[in-house]
Amino acid sequence: MKKLIPILCGFLTCYLSFGQTSQINTIDRSSTDYYPWITYINEGPINWIKSKDESSKGTSFRLIITTSEIYDDILIEKAIVGEEGGGKKIVSRRLVERDSLRADFDLKGEISGITFKKWLTPTSFELIIQDKTLIFQNIDKNTISVKRLN
Repeated sequence: MKKLIPILCGFLTCYLSFGQTSQINTIDRSSTDYYPWITYINEGPINWIKSKDESSKGTSFRLIITTSEIYDDILIEKAIVGEEGGGKKIVSRRLVERDSLRADFDLKGEISGITFKKWLTPTSFELIIQDKTLIFQNIDKNTISVKRLN
């Protein structure tokens, strides 16, 4: 039993620090065309849907990192595209709540220097914030899931 306790404590510590998932709210900014200084923009893969008349329409998401003074913000835009990617239209724009992200993942001071790593799926991507790898999932929802990997 004495040998099992350190193993269980180690497992619990690992579980608590690698795999923390939080639900983070986003704020609708669809009616705002103003962007603070855009420092990074990246569009994810298009999710194509065939309609009944055999035409294809798709949706894609765009990650935008903006900087205002010393703070970075994360915006997620949803776009609808027509045949062959033409006629793209932004249909929503949401701001990730910076304070919730800071509190839930123990981010210190100003959130700045956000680094995009990769798209995982059409609705999830990976970022590095203050040396923490965070996976943003279900970005098509108003409340997104954010999981810490390290």
